[in-house]
This record gives sequence, structure tokens and C-alpha cells, in this order.
Amino acid sequence: MNRKAAAALASAALGVSWAGLTTGSVAEAATAVPRPVVYNHAEGWGDPVTEPGSVTVGQGGSPYAGSLHWSYWAGFTAGATGKYHQIAPGCTPTYQCPYDTRKVSVYLHRVRDHDGQAYFSRMRWTLTDGRVIHWRTGHGGYFDQG
Repeated sequence: MNRKAAAALASAALGVSWAGLTTGSVAEAATAVPRPVVYNHAEGWGDPVTEPGSVTVGQGGSPYAGSLHWSYWAGFTAGATGKYHQIAPGCTPTYQCPYDTRKVSVYLHRVRDHDGQAYFSRMRWTLTDGRVIHWRTGHGGYFDQG
């Protein structure tokens, strides 16, 4: 057998070997490792979810990102687009205040562990006006700005 034929045969055998290894590894990894969650709805550690329709960072007039459409939710990052809602600063009582709404991109990252549950500890909202708001999971599982 000449060198080219031997190299082609070795390459094909290696490819079959890698294909079997990769397929098995990916399938096993997908079932063995749970996806990270985001703690949501101002309930601290009490409401772990994946791909929520909205992310609330407080109560009583706090801003939130709603109508979220997740383009990906992976082991280390997640991304969505939706609508940002916030009442005008100083408007009271908050339950009577209208919300200002604009488009938002949401990016989750920095996976951490809480009682054996992987979760996204950082979130970034990028608004259409160029403003970027950073959130981090603080004490008790609530989002704090920063």
C-alpha cells in the first residue's frame, strides 16, 4: 500500500473513531449536566428557571425585561431579546405609573453554584439607546445593580 492510501485509510479510521466518541460524549454530557438556571421574579433563591419569559429584578415598579425570546441557552452563557420596561423616576404611587418600553438584549453569564444548582450570577441588559445595565446576584439570590 502506498503512503497516500495508508494515510487516507488511517484518517478515515480516525474519523470514524472520533465520530463515535464525539456522538457518545455529547449525548452523555447533555443528559449528565443540567443547564444553568437564572433566579428570577424577585424571589431570591426560590425561583430557579431556564429561558424565562421575563426577568424581574425587584418589586413595586422596578425595571424588568419581558417578552423574552431566547436565541441560545448554553452551559456558560445565554442570550435573548425582548422589551425593557421601567416607570419614570419619581412617579408615585408606582402602581399608577405608566411604563416606558424599549427593545433590550439580555446576556447571562458567569455560572456559579448554589446548593448544587448551577446558575447565572451576572446579567447585562443593552438598551436600544446604547445604555448598558449590569446586574449581579447578590446576597439571598436577588439581583443587585452593579
